[in-house]
Amino acid sequence: MSKARQKDALFDDDALDDNEQLIDIDDFFCPPIGDDDEIYYDSYIDSDMLKRGEKETMEFRNTLKKHITSDLYYAMRDESLLEDDAPIPASLKIKTSKKMYLQIRYSKNSDGDLIETKTNKLLCEPKYIYKLTMKAHFMNNHMRSNKLYRNLSMKYCNIPNLLVVLVLQYCSHCNTTGKIRDIRSNYGQRNQYIDYLPLERLQIDITKPFNDSDIKIANKYSHILLIRDYHSRYSWIFPLKSPNIKNISTELGKFLVTLPRTPIFLHSIGIPESQLIKILTKILLEYKIKIRIGIGGIKGRMFLRKGISRLVYLLNLKENKEKCKSDWYQCIRNTTFKENRRFDRNTGSFANFLIGKQKAELNKVFENKRDALLSDLLEENVLKIGECGSIIYFDNNNSGKELDEKDVNGGVNENSEEESDYENDDDDDESFYTGVKKRKKARVN
Repeated sequence: MSKARQKDALFDDDALDDNEQLIDIDDFFCPPIGDDDEIYYDSYIDSDMLKRGEKETMEFRNTLKKHITSDLYYAMRDESLLEDDAPIPASLKIKTSKKMYLQIRYSKNSDGDLIETKTNKLLCEPKYIYKLTMKAHFMNNHMRSNKLYRNLSMKYCNIPNLLVVLVLQYCSHCNTTGKIRDIRSNYGQRNQYIDYLPLERLQIDITKPFNDSDIKIANKYSHILLIRDYHSRYSWIFPLKSPNIKNISTELGKFLVTLPRTPIFLHSIGIPESQLIKILTKILLEYKIKIRIGIGGIKGRMFLRKGISRLVYLLNLKENKEKCKSDWYQCIRNTTFKENRRFDRNTGSFANFLIGKQKAELNKVFENKRDALLSDLLEENVLKIGECGSIIYFDNNNSGKELDEKDVNGGVNENSEEESDYENDDDDDESFYTGVKKRKKARVN
């Protein structure tokens, strides 16, 4: 048996047809597909598990509402499409017939293969999806699901990430326990923060813009303040000449006072709680406004890390880096402006759509939620700031109970330009927190 897990060895020499070519996409090898295709694998791979996977993956595919079934695929290929066969999104049922929708979305290329008209990506014949995915997994050294999906999606338009995750569970080399995780409950509900309201919880973090730590944007800005909404993933960025309390509070203050609703909680993986208290206190005392806002600690560690790493990744892309080095507005254009208008498969929507999505009496629902939360808080976790009635509150499990009003109100010098003294949250994750560090919980002096 040939060893398909090696990039340069999918088939034995006598098993590879002369007309078949491996598709090389930037060092990713995508296998050919055809009627006689078999999955060639190492002897240590459980063949019974592979056969079971093909059957169960087919059953799972048939439960997906918008998946192209085999019958529908052949009907489109043979141009004998029947309207009742089309899995049409609900939003298009009234305006366009199912048949017309599919004729617009899919067409044939010069080779007679079905493609998605807009992207020119191939529509993989449904019966080959499992074999194609598993063979690509073996050929590319047991590549993990997210990376495998990204590479396959460059060529094919109908192999969803969820299906790739399911297929790879039937590789006995990667799944040594043989236990298949049920992913059906996750389909169509991938946004774990869907129950939050827009602007209810925000990520507040700081990062250096470039992997070359000494480079500044426009020779002025050494750091970026990132603000990100949990519900929608909508992001905002602001330039910082240095990561001190004065600069952070200036930018964050201008942002908070322009929002239609004050967030219920702020979360950060890199800025310590004691520093957030100083920053918020400075804002409340300077603006002299009545605001109720909470500090929620670390909520969703991977969500927070990915927000930072995605921003740094976009800034350091070869086509973006030189532009962003010289112009702050190019940083906005090539990061948050585009990201907020990009379809996010985790939310199943666009960030700029979700952030503006309104529910009936949203402001009333928002404040009722805050009131209910405050009524359950311990007294020592609610701090009064200044004379305007502003408060900063904490989760009952958070460390705000270590602080009192005297500590907070007397703790910030209006002219302070103290540099933030941070340490990394995890020694092995330094790249996620470029320039953003933590320190032990302590009173604010």
